[in-house]
Formats: sequence, structure tokens, C-alpha cells
Amino acid sequence: FGYIMHRTMPDISFPVFLLNGLIPFFIFSSISKRSVSAIEANQGLFNYRPVKPIDTIIARALLETLIYVSVYILLMLIVRMAGEYFEITNFLQLVATWSLLIILSCSVGLIFMVVGKTFPEMQKVLPILLKPLYFISCIMFPLHSIPKQYWSYLLWNPLVHVVELSREAVMPGYIS
Repeated sequence: FGYIMHRTMPDISFPVFLLNGLIPFFIFSSISKRSVSAIEANQGLFNYRPVKPIDTIIARALLETLIYVSVYILLMLIVRMAGEYFEITNFLQLVATWSLLIILSCSVGLIFMVVGKTFPEMQKVLPILLKPLYFISCIMFPLHSIPKQYWSYLLWNPLVHVVELSREAVMPGYIS
């Protein structure tokens, strides 16, 4: 797989390319899925008057963000020590992109939490929707490897933008 990637994108490190696709998707997936079940998981906290359901979503999002940012930093350091080259060319873009991703994840989780409270079957729909989203979010391949006639469909997916902007912020030769 790395051989094919090296042929299509010769100046870009495949582990860095892959990490900047997988970690944002896992952040989105984890925050969204955990937000859906936030009410049931934290039922005991609602006995205290100041605690509201949105507080549990924010707390879970902050925890997941801290975990995944730590994993991202650790894996990028391991990749760097393994001899792969990357340079964070636009740190502010990376932080802004991931911040918007976290807000999007909380929003999707909140929507499915509210709908799932009324229709309990809807809580099972989000994990089903996330499976094909993995394949259409340009995680394993760059957007420019897809014919331009299909871009108008793929660019409706906000995760494509997050993944492409994350890669652009970390790899000097990558243009999204």
C-alpha cells in the first residue's frame, strides 16, 4: 500500500498522510457516538441542579479531544523518530481545523441524542452511518486522486475538508 502511495504522491510520507486522515475521523466518530449516549451514561449527575445534558456532551468531547490529541502527538513523534520527514507548516490551520471538527462532532452527537431520546431506534443509526463515511472521507487516499467530476459530491462531506486541511497543515508538499 505504501508503494502505491509513493507512486501517486512521491514527496509525502505515507505514515504522516495516514495519521492525518485517521485521527480526525476517529475524533469525529468517537465524540459523536459518545455524545448520543451521554444522557443514559450520566443519569446520576442530573440529580444536581446545575448539571445539564449539554454539560455531559462538552465534558465527553473535552476528554476525547485530550485523548486523541495526546495519541496524535505521540504517534507523530514516533513517526519522526522512525525517520519520516514532516514539517508543521501551518499550526494555526491545524488547530482551527480540529477545533471546528470538535464543534461539528458535538453538534452531530447532540442532534442524534435529542432525536434518539424521542425515537430510541435512532441511536443505532449513527454507528451505521459512520461505517460508509470512513470510505468517502478521503482517509486512505488523497482527494486529487479522484476524478474531478465526482468532487462535487465528495465535497459535501465536511470530513473531507478536515482531512485535507489537516494534511495541508502538516505536509509542505501537500496541496488540498
